[in-house]
Amino acid sequence: MDLTWSAQDEQFRAEARNWLAANVPRQPLPSGDTAEGCAAHLAWERALHADRWSVVSWPKEYGVREASTWQ
Repeated sequence: MDLTWSAQDEQFRAEARNWLAANVPRQPLPSGDTAEGCAAHLAWERALHADRWSVVSWPKEYGVREASTWQ
């Protein structure tokens, strides 16, 4: 069995790493049980969606990446 990453997989992985390095909040988000936390979590989900990192395996017609299971 060959478990070598394809060039496309490597590109996907690098893009994901770079996006996360630039966008993951430096401090943990507050609890979603608070108004502040709910707003922070909603903003994070919107950021994921805006850059197509939300539900990455869904079909492209939904505005996401249609990533493979391996990715």
